[in-house]
Amino acid sequence: MRWRREGITLIGILIVSQTLSMRDMTQGEWDRVADAIVVWTGKGELAWPQVDDSRVLARFGRNGADELLPVLRELYEDFYTSDAHLRADNLSEMAALASAQFRRKYPFMKQAAVDALAWCYTFDYK
Repeated sequence: MRWRREGITLIGILIVSQTLSMRDMTQGEWDRVADAIVVWTGKGELAWPQVDDSRVLARFGRNGADELLPVLRELYEDFYTSDAHLRADNLSEMAALASAQFRRKYPFMKQAAVDALAWCYTFDYK
């Protein structure tokens, strides 16, 4: 039997999930997630976006990576739900529209992380 409820998975015994719940994150946790997004995407270090779990592992350790990577993937996928690639006339406008849509959902996210996700998004839709 398997049940899932509020970050806890039950499979015969109690196992506590190691992922962060975005609903209950503090500003410090948001900042940590933002820093991880920048590291994960390679923003500021690479010529083009390239998400890489090993960079998060190297920076935050195994426990940090296990906690952060599911959140990073969820935020990345959420950023890509934007329709900016269909509406914008150019890459700058695309980045601005997608970023604004994302920012409305996640107002506590640091701008550097939003910029890193927009960098990925505009690169993929260029």
